[in-house]
Amino acid sequence: MYFLLYKRYIYSILDPLFIYYVFTLSFSSVLVINVLNGDVADLIHFFLCHVFFFLGFYIVMNFFKKYICYTNFSISINDFFDYKVLKVTLYCLFGIYFIANTILFYTTGFPLLSDDPTVAKVENFVEGFGIILLINIGLGNFVLTTLLFFALLERKKIFFLLLLVVIILTALEGSKAGLIRILITFLLLVNHRFFSDKNITKKFKWITPLGLLLVLGVALIVLSKGSVDTDQTIFAFVRRLLYGADSILYFYLPVNQQYFDKFHFWEYIPYFFDQILGFLRIVTPKEALGNVMVMNAFPMMVGTIVGPNTAYYIEGQIFFGYFGAFLYSMIVGAVYAFIREYYFKANYYSAFWFVLICCIFQQASALTNEVTFFVSQVFYTLFFVVPVYLLVNLIIHGKIRFYKLHY
Repeated sequence: MYFLLYKRYIYSILDPLFIYYVFTLSFSSVLVINVLNGDVADLIHFFLCHVFFFLGFYIVMNFFKKYICYTNFSISINDFFDYKVLKVTLYCLFGIYFIANTILFYTTGFPLLSDDPTVAKVENFVEGFGIILLINIGLGNFVLTTLLFFALLERKKIFFLLLLVVIILTALEGSKAGLIRILITFLLLVNHRFFSDKNITKKFKWITPLGLLLVLGVALIVLSKGSVDTDQTIFAFVRRLLYGADSILYFYLPVNQQYFDKFHFWEYIPYFFDQILGFLRIVTPKEALGNVMVMNAFPMMVGTIVGPNTAYYIEGQIFFGYFGAFLYSMIVGAVYAFIREYYFKANYYSAFWFVLICCIFQQASALTNEVTFFVSQVFYTLFFVVPVYLLVNLIIHGKIRFYKLHY
């Protein structure tokens, strides 16, 4: 069903729309049907939220198509007023990224090589190293996108070498999602009309299957370290596919239903900005809702607790009630469609803005998992990247040179 709804908008099997809104949701639906078997109201609610998400997505996509007219002309490097500034910014940001991760891995080791990579990925970022996680989420995403941008345009060895370093560091994190993000970003760029006339797809067509094999390899290594034999590894892999909606397992437990019944719609704004305000030390960050679900379900649990992401259909129900979640889902779908359509249709005047929007578009995949995670990703990217870009701009031009971002 999901594929039929989104088929006309999908450009690749690694389109975020296919991975997160078709493939993952299809597996999640199998889990939901089994977990909510007999609970007709909640089962209907789950699927209606996805219908409303698509409705918001469809409305915005058609609005852009009918009422927003973009001049369709080819973009060239000469159209970017800040091409050189972006390149210098990239070198500075890569230096920060590399030094931060070198310190982390020298101190805590590589999660992929640990006895339990899943736990190590979390525990390595405690005791003062949390800032490095935020650097990877924000600055690291931008570095990846910019390296791919220059590698595809100039095809110089330096960019491929630096990109290889990022891929190796990402793999050693034991991060399957990180490696998938690299492939997604690559395809976001090559499917943009800026690269459409550069014969890139044919020259780099081997990257996608090779990347998928690398992701599968890392996934199997991570899962095998927590399994006794091959059968358990395969079972764990299938289980992870089904657990795209693992918050369902906890949210509908009576203890969590009673807990979240106390929430009100006016608590959403503090929740929405909690991670950002916590990072700025304005407020004390609250425990993630997914972690709370696990703690409520297993009150005697000790150690590091990593709960599920709180998907938009659960966020909506917690703060806006059973029916309010439908409107919330529609808004989330509309936001995703707006970001997607803007990225592909705008005519960019700034190389920095083009790369930044591509980065944000890639991060928007998180909207299906947890809206606040998307918001915090965008904030961390802006927080770590924009000051460096402005400083480089000032040093090169003697002033902050700034023009319009797009035509």
